[in-house]
Amino acid sequence: MAASQREDWRDYVLPRKDDADLEREGQIEAQKLADYYNENSIVVDYGCGIGRVLKYVAEGAYRVIGIDICSGFLDKAKEAVKRDNVEFYLPEEYHERNVADLVYAIMVLQHNTKDNQVAIIENIKKILKKGGVAVINFPRYESPYYAETEILHKFKREEIDALGNRFDSYKIVEGNLAGYARESSGNNEYYLIGYKESEIANDPYRVLITSRFVSGKTAGGGSSRFMKCVADTLESMGHSVISTSDPASYADQRFDLIIGSHQRQFNDISKNTSPKVWISHGIIPDEILLPGADHYISVSGEVREKNKNNGIDSETILQPIAIGKRIRPNDTLANILIIRRPEYNTPHDPFTFLSKIYNVKISDPNIPIESQIEWADLCITVGRGALESMAQGKPVIIADNRDYNGAIGDGYVTSDNIAEIAKCNFSGRRYRIPITNKWLKSELDKYNADDSETLYQYIRKNHDAHMIVNKYLRFAGGKQIHLVMPFWRKHQKDVLTEAYRPMNIIMHPITFEDEAVEWDEQWILPVAVPFHSSKYGHLQEPQNVKRNWFIQNHEIIDSDYYVSCDDDDMYESNVFNEIKKMDDDVVIISMKRGNRTPSNIHHLRAYGTNTLDAEPRCIGIGSISNQMSFVKGSVFKKYTYDYDHCADGRLAILRRENDEQTAFRPDLFALFNYYEPGRWDIRVNK
Repeated sequence: MAASQREDWRDYVLPRKDDADLEREGQIEAQKLADYYNENSIVVDYGCGIGRVLKYVAEGAYRVIGIDICSGFLDKAKEAVKRDNVEFYLPEEYHERNVADLVYAIMVLQHNTKDNQVAIIENIKKILKKGGVAVINFPRYESPYYAETEILHKFKREEIDALGNRFDSYKIVEGNLAGYARESSGNNEYYLIGYKESEIANDPYRVLITSRFVSGKTAGGGSSRFMKCVADTLESMGHSVISTSDPASYADQRFDLIIGSHQRQFNDISKNTSPKVWISHGIIPDEILLPGADHYISVSGEVREKNKNNGIDSETILQPIAIGKRIRPNDTLANILIIRRPEYNTPHDPFTFLSKIYNVKISDPNIPIESQIEWADLCITVGRGALESMAQGKPVIIADNRDYNGAIGDGYVTSDNIAEIAKCNFSGRRYRIPITNKWLKSELDKYNADDSETLYQYIRKNHDAHMIVNKYLRFAGGKQIHLVMPFWRKHQKDVLTEAYRPMNIIMHPITFEDEAVEWDEQWILPVAVPFHSSKYGHLQEPQNVKRNWFIQNHEIIDSDYYVSCDDDDMYESNVFNEIKKMDDDVVIISMKRGNRTPSNIHHLRAYGTNTLDAEPRCIGIGSISNQMSFVKGSVFKKYTYDYDHCADGRLAILRRENDEQTAFRPDLFALFNYYEPGRWDIRVNK
């Protein structure tokens, strides 16, 4: 049972703590971190638990991200911390790189295996930006306050040195966690302060960005600058990005994610099997979504409704904006920038008269829009231009004359109307007020330089590019395949690593505490069962103890596929990509079993060589094996294994009796005991 699901969860995790203790100690720990962040900082609480420290850090930071492996604790944190600048994620949901000024982990690593400790440090390094700091504490080995247990590891100084060496530089200090160790003297924790002095881009995604325009130039309009912002943000996170307005030349290439907009580009890339996120920026015909993408996004409620009426529902995710430096405009309005594409400059321009009263410029398509906005006190524009203007703290009037809208506007943006105007993406279509000289003058009379801060903070809260792009990355790679592998044959480590590395999966080797092996590749996420193997030697299938431990204690993603195999099994090369295209609760494949049954093995493991075919009648004891069943996480976590040789078949029967949606793929093959000596004469094409 997860700790958060226990009725006595607080006593279990934080013994002898009441609500007042938690509040006070969280506040103290936040104060101890205060030297490492300020009002402009992005901070990550790695292992945030119920948010008792995070809630106080959030009072003094720009943006705070809480990450925890326990969804139950995240639910409690969300209830306790209701702030606009705070987000919560499971580890597998958070993909940002090179963004955080501070990452802290309080009382986290001692509950992890050595392999997991290294993986956590490496992930923290990826999240930190250049110049960022990590603060991580550990129970001291010498402290009498802590007891070494199955769920808590005490650290020697040399162990922390080994972890510290993974940073560009580090230091170790001694201290006491607030509220802990009062009954003993001295310092009971080590604090590792790690520094990141250069950007890194480990395991980057390969992303294709495609749109009608991708240059980011003003002449390409808001959608061009939108996609350029997405590309720049991904690159700042360390990902590999290709941007093109002609995706047809990449139709046969594999990407972790394709992010695109506009119909022609979609038609040119639609047959590519990589996961595709398609974005609708507006209501003109070329931006309406087409069937065939994996995920759909609309930039406002109005755009979503338009697409829904055309048969495609989508998720509303606001536009990403690179937040600039706020430049307060003049107290008295003098300089006005009209942001528009050149084709919208017409003889009947409703803004012509303004040049007789103010210094007026029309945006230059050859100059970066940011430098033009810097000059202005106020901008008149619609759509993305309005967001970019507010991102530099410039007041805005939503108005323009466009062929698909006419000469309409929503007026001067204030804190009172911004939420309503945003529903239609600052397009002028929320209120559809006809532009006249009289109306425009009345809106200009509302100019107030003090609105600069309010508008700027609105953009920071709702449109920060890293926050928005991180939402796109949820879809990277599509469905994941998790290989749940009880592991005990240590000599197979390198063989399995080489064999499975090209297959784009996540491997979970599961070991008892006396079988631990160090893994150093990011796609391999080891799991340690905190018991000695000798405890289960009497069982027919002790490896099922490991499987059950994973099911009962590990975070399982509902939409991903899980398959359990042994540490001498293999799959043909096309299996995992084909399974990722499926959407059934259970997918059963066939299994080849080699050329001969080895003679020198126990009779209970003297399996035959006949192929087990994927068909309904294979669901039974003796005719199906773990390796053949790919199971959605939502189903996988509902069932555990018995501890005898019939467990595989019994579990398959139970899923069938419970009417789990099942598909059969007889054309796909697992390779049973592929690395067992004497079973296979010739290695097949994997």
